[in-house]
Amino acid sequence: MAANRIRVLTWNILEGGMDGRFEGILRTLRSLKPDVVALQECNGWHQRGAKLLRRAERALKMAGFPFWTTHGYQPALLTRIPGAKAIAHDDQDHFHLGYQEVRLPLPGGRTWHFFNTHLNPFAEVARLAEIKTVARAMKPHFGAWCSLTGDLNSLSSGDLYGPVRMRPRTRIDLNRYPLFRTNFNHVGLCGLHGYGDIKEPTKWMRVPFRVRRMKDTAALRTDATRHLKRAGWIDLYRRLHPRVQGHTLPSENPYARIDYVWLSPTLARRAVSCEVLYGRRLAKLSDHCPLLWEVDVR
Repeated sequence: MAANRIRVLTWNILEGGMDGRFEGILRTLRSLKPDVVALQECNGWHQRGAKLLRRAERALKMAGFPFWTTHGYQPALLTRIPGAKAIAHDDQDHFHLGYQEVRLPLPGGRTWHFFNTHLNPFAEVARLAEIKTVARAMKPHFGAWCSLTGDLNSLSSGDLYGPVRMRPRTRIDLNRYPLFRTNFNHVGLCGLHGYGDIKEPTKWMRVPFRVRRMKDTAALRTDATRHLKRAGWIDLYRRLHPRVQGHTLPSENPYARIDYVWLSPTLARRAVSCEVLYGRRLAKLSDHCPLLWEVDVR
């Protein structure tokens, strides 16, 4: 922690970096010098006595707080702030991947309630149920220092995806644009899988970027992020960059924003920066772009 600021990085590292990217991820984290690192998809980090987690702790000189899940796509938080403490939440039986809370002690006797999560990648109705659970755990700290960061797999109403502004009721005409029919879970507009009201995702399509007004029979949904907005939580990147798209996925050619930093109003007033990091080197390390943000703790 330098100059009374805490530097935070959140990043989905794509299946734990298990295919030769692990050391590159650690080198990148060391070069960025964060005080807190919130990661998603730490696959395999719990195996063989949490060997990879311990290597990350030693390389970054941080204490690690993992959250192991049965699905294997674990979130994990590492920090160099002394006295950090993980808090157990027993309301995660229905979660696909889970969430974690780590309490970070700050100067002046304050406590930062830091939540890190990775929401369900398959359906907005599931994401809404999960975010409601996380929001209930965060609500007691709404007037204090509280944050939620991670891969929410969620769109936000009003964001731009290519030149198309995707609103909650934006519609796309599959009959008018039959050449764009595809299975969007794999090769469609990244991050949009599970957002329609339709039951069969193969009937979705890749959004034609040159088309600005479209109608169809299936609506995109932004229930999860709208729930946070209505509860008063602050979307930090959008607060600081109202006219910058801030796409985080896919890293090689980003055109969807599904990675977020949400803050309580108290903490948002202390935030001084929030940037999406781009570059060829980062694109080789994960399919997501990391978010780097800073908070003034004075």
